[in-house]
Parts: sequence; C-alpha cells; structure tokens
Amino acid sequence: MPWQGRAIDASATTCYPRAVRVCVLGSGSKGNCLVVDGGGVVIMIDTGFSPRETRARLRHLDLDLTDLDAILITHAHGDHVKSVKQLAASLGIPTWATWATRRFASTFTSFANHAVVEPGVRFAVGGLSILPVKTCHDEPGSVAYNITDGDEAFAICTDLGDPNESVGAGLRDVDTLMLEFNHDAQMLKNGPYHARLKRRVASKYGHLNNDAAAILLGRAVTSNLTRLLCAHLSEVNNTNAKAIAAARTIVDGMDIDVAIAPQHAPTQWLRVRRRPTIAGEVIVTQPSKQRPSATLLAPSAPPYIAQPTPSTAVSAPTTTPAIIALREAVTKRQLALFAGPPLSPTPSVATLVSHSLTRERR
Repeated sequence: MPWQGRAIDASATTCYPRAVRVCVLGSGSKGNCLVVDGGGVVIMIDTGFSPRETRARLRHLDLDLTDLDAILITHAHGDHVKSVKQLAASLGIPTWATWATRRFASTFTSFANHAVVEPGVRFAVGGLSILPVKTCHDEPGSVAYNITDGDEAFAICTDLGDPNESVGAGLRDVDTLMLEFNHDAQMLKNGPYHARLKRRVASKYGHLNNDAAAILLGRAVTSNLTRLLCAHLSEVNNTNAKAIAAARTIVDGMDIDVAIAPQHAPTQWLRVRRRPTIAGEVIVTQPSKQRPSATLLAPSAPPYIAQPTPSTAVSAPTTTPAIIALREAVTKRQLALFAGPPLSPTPSVATLVSHSLTRERR
C-alpha cells in the first residue's frame, strides 16, 4: 500500500529559512548516498551503504539516522538501495520511488512505507518541491531529481546512458548540479571488464561517458549554475582529471566550480548557492553540536510527508592509496576535507535507531 503518513503543514504561513545544503556521503559503484537539508526537513537520496556505515558517515555532519524525514530512491540497483528496507522500516519514514522501481526491487528487497513518484509530477516534502525526471537506464523506473525550496535549487542525475534533451530540460535552472561522469570511452574499451559488461556500460541503458556527460551538461547549464559535482566515477575506467577536463569544455569561462563527488568518504556540507562574498570556493559549515540556524530550522514535531501536488560505520578514513590519490587530485577549493573520530561497533539497525529515539529532534 502507498504511504499514508500525516502531512506536513506546507501552507503559506509556514516559514522556512531560505537555505539548502547538501552532503555527498559517497558516490560510485561501491555505494551511493546523498543528504539534502532544507525546507525544514532532511532527506536522503539513495541508500547504497549499510545502516552502520550510513550512520557513521552522517556523524561527520552532526546528524543521526533519526534526523531523516524521508528517503528518495533514484533506481533499484544494489549500490543505491542496499539499506532502504531497514532504514525506512526502522525509522518509520516514507520511501519515495516509482512503481517500476519498486517492482524491479521486489526480487531482492522491499520498500517500506512506499510513496509513489511519477516522473514529471512534482511532490512536496516539507518546504522542498521535488521534480522527478525520467532517465534512460536498465532499471525501468530510473529518475533524476530536481529539488528546490523556491529560491535555491539542486539536481542529482546519475545512472543513465542517454543524454537526451528531455533530461537536460529537467535539470535546468539549478544552482548546484550533481551529474554522472562515469567513464572514459577509451579506457572502458581497453580496460579489464568483460566484453558483455563493456557493452552494457557503454549502451544507451548504461552509464554516461565523459563526452556524453558534457553533452548533457551543455543542455542543462544556465547562468544560475554555480557548482558542478562530477559523480559516479568509475575507479577502473576513469580519472578525476579526465572527468573535470570534459566538464571544463562546457563551463570554461563561466564562474562555475567543478569538483568530484568522492566514493570513499563524505564531503562536508556544501551550500547549494555560493556565498556572494567568496567567489569560486566550496562553502562548508563545520560540524558542531548545534545545527546552524542559518542553514537549517528543523520542526519541533516529527514531520511526515506531504501529499503529491498536481503537476503543471566507517571510522576516520585511513591513509589508503585511494584516499591519497583523491586528496592529491581534488584541491581544497573543490572538496571539503573529511575526517572524524573512530566509531564504536553498532550491531543492528534496531540498535542504531533505539539509541537515538530518546534524543530530541534538533
């Protein structure tokens, strides 16, 4: 049955701060997860890590699992839905996804508290208005998301093989865009993948190579765009330098920051719209015990979901070769430093949630 949660009061009298921020918990074939904080709610897009690792990465942001108000799923591949069933069921929050995605996932997992997403039909979560954009991938319900609080806008688009104009139109007029730059075509061709996997990745229903991603970027870019995050990079068939170079063919001469969304550690908070006093830098807020009122005002009562509106644990990262390469390739201007204290083992989702239920919502 579709989710029938109590709706948030999103009337004109509801006042939310005009600020949206995002954090990439990880992006790549080993797991994908993103947090969007704005409009009085905190939503998670994709759940590609275990509950324990998700909670560990959230600690870098001074967040906990119980701070989440909803989960959005782009599509039902394992690196995007690994813990969706456990998290949504244990937290009692809705899982927004298309019916096709739910059906596709039914062979290996389920969506607790499923709320139906229709491509092209906006829906509201708190003060955020969300537009699902249909994408071409080998999961038939795959979508991108364009999210706005009415002032600032963010879009995420990964796992697609066709940079068509309709997708580009759905990503336009955003301030921050997270876009797939999965592989370099020549590296994939000459790489170690089996021929069948190469054909799948390179197909219309696979993943964007750097050149195709640049084409889609060209169809989406407007004067509003201030930051591009190159996402879902293959660790075998791409490099940070190649992805950034491809993006630069479109945005050179424009005041747009280009950065890599990392796989192995979370970023810090990134403001969706750049602060006008600091040109060309990634804006972050440092973790603290109190969530900054300038960027988030969480409601005092647990929020549930608004009905759709009609359309018009990892511990502190160790110094591995992958981390060293990441830090060398991505400058301070492009990516916030990541660090955090070691975390105690956490045995189960139920324990993760029960440890936090007594805390007041921030």
